[in-house]
Amino acid sequence: MAAEMEYTLYTRDKGPICYEFALFPWYTSGEQFLQQVLHSFLRWYWESSRRYDPNPVSAQLGLPARRGLTPLTKASTEEFMRDLKERDLNEDMRFIALYGVDPTSSPSSSITMWLHDAIEDFLRNEQGPLWLVAIQTGDCNYEQVYVAHEPPAPVQELLRAWGVADKQPRWVRRYRSLGVEKLEDYRLPLHYS
Repeated sequence: MAAEMEYTLYTRDKGPICYEFALFPWYTSGEQFLQQVLHSFLRWYWESSRRYDPNPVSAQLGLPARRGLTPLTKASTEEFMRDLKERDLNEDMRFIALYGVDPTSSPSSSITMWLHDAIEDFLRNEQGPLWLVAIQTGDCNYEQVYVAHEPPAPVQELLRAWGVADKQPRWVRRYRSLGVEKLEDYRLPLHYS
């Protein structure tokens, strides 16, 4: 990531905070981003969906309208990058949620139920197996990255690599000003019922 990264920090007293900046490599190969993610001490999952039909070029990618929770591994990076490339008829991107979890934890139930419970614990206590959530809402040119006030060392290293940990934010805003983009207002994971 660029050392000159500008970002907005959304703060609150209790509950995860949010860094807002351009994280996902939408128009590049993504090699550096994927190396940072895959070599971090986290296990990764992502899910995605589109709101409208894909444009004719993106339709050739053959992506599902909704992608359930999928492990992000070296073997699945091409699929992840294809999700980043898709555009709908309005030229908007897919909704993508990327989850970084403690690699020593393992689901005691279905991955979807386990992640739902982990999100609840993360929101209430800033603890548990979920360490980071990055969300792209589809029509924005940036992502929201939600972390604890005191994230584990591997998350701090990622924030440093992404150019936001050791640099002052351009703007600091109250968390509530995220509006509908507050983490607790998303229905995550997408397929939880």
